[in-house]
Amino acid sequence: MCRGTCWRTLRRSSPMTRSTSRFDSLAQQWGAPLYRFALWLWGNTGKAERLVSLTLRRACRLEIPHEGNALPFLIELMIREVAPITLRYRGRPAALPAPPLSTDFPEGEMERLRLVVRRLPEEYRLPLLLQVLAGMEIPRIAAVLETSEASVATRLCRARQWLLKQETRVDRLPTAGRGGR
Repeated sequence: MCRGTCWRTLRRSSPMTRSTSRFDSLAQQWGAPLYRFALWLWGNTGKAERLVSLTLRRACRLEIPHEGNALPFLIELMIREVAPITLRYRGRPAALPAPPLSTDFPEGEMERLRLVVRRLPEEYRLPLLLQVLAGMEIPRIAAVLETSEASVATRLCRARQWLLKQETRVDRLPTAGRGGR
C-alpha cells in the first residue's frame, strides 16, 4: 500500500530525456500535494496515484503559469481534464485512509477531523478542499467549478457551518481519551 511516496517512483515511459526530466521535476515538487488532494477527494490510493501520474504527464506538455506556485493550476488540470477521463463514476468515497499530513494535532483529533470530513456532503467538500489543501481563493475555485463566486462563498460558509455542527455532535460522543465508558 502506498503511503504517499508512490508518486516519487512514477516514471514517464518516453525516450525523450527532456520530457522525462520535466516529469521527474514536477513529480518531485508537486507530487505529494497533488497526491494528498486526490486522496482526500476520492479516498482511494489507486485512483489517487493514477490521477497524479496522468495530471503530471499532461502538465509536461503544457505551459504552466507561475512555475513557483503551480499547485492551483495542477489541481484545476486534475479536476477539469484528467479526472473526468479516468474516473467512470465519482460515487461516495469509501473510508479514507490516513493521508500523509504533517500537523501538530494529537492523533485522536486528526482521526476525528477525518471522520467529520468524510461525512461532509460532496457539494461542500470539493470547494472546502480546494481552499484548504490547494490554497485557492474564491474566484479561482469558482473558475474551477464553473460556477459563480457567490455560489462558492455560500458553499464554503455552509461547509464550515456543517463541520461546526458535526464537531459539536462528535464532541458529545464518549471517547477513550476523555473518560468515556
